[in-house]
Amino acid sequence: MSEIKDLHGDKNENLEEENDEFEIPVTIIDPVSKLGESDEETSEGEDTLEKIRDRWLRAEAEIENIRKRTTKRIDIARNRERQDILVSLLEVADSFERALENTNGDANSWHHGMIAIRQQLLTVLRRFGAEPMKTEGSVFDPNFHEAVAVVEDTDHGEDEIVSVMQTGYIMNNGTLLRPAKVVVAKKS
Repeated sequence: MSEIKDLHGDKNENLEEENDEFEIPVTIIDPVSKLGESDEETSEGEDTLEKIRDRWLRAEAEIENIRKRTTKRIDIARNRERQDILVSLLEVADSFERALENTNGDANSWHHGMIAIRQQLLTVLRRFGAEPMKTEGSVFDPNFHEAVAVVEDTDHGEDEIVSVMQTGYIMNNGTLLRPAKVVVAKKS
């Protein structure tokens, strides 16, 4: 029989006798058998979690793609709208240019008013992103110019623009709104 001494070295009661009175139920767990069940449950849980994670990532990616497509479509629609507005305003600019070409010297104040209106219109065009192309004296480029006539001219180089019949306009993003109608020099 085993005995336990207290801190002072005295003998206590016999422990075996006390343990006989109080029995504690003990369940023995086989860790190997429980490990198999736990692995299956863990594996199923991990598979489910991975599927949910995958769906979540796909949904996030789809939302981002929708956002990008929508933004792109809005930008395209806005550019088309701006182009339509600008093309309409170009007709007004052309009318002002024709009026300025046909003025007489006796209508000086009217002429100055027309110049101011033209400048105001050009400011509006620039605000919407349109800029008149600098064309006269440059070399003909079919991407930006439309030749309405070809003249023999020894004062200008081959394919050099001699005069502009209608100003061409380009947007600030490089998109051509309207090609310039030009007269091109040809060497004889």
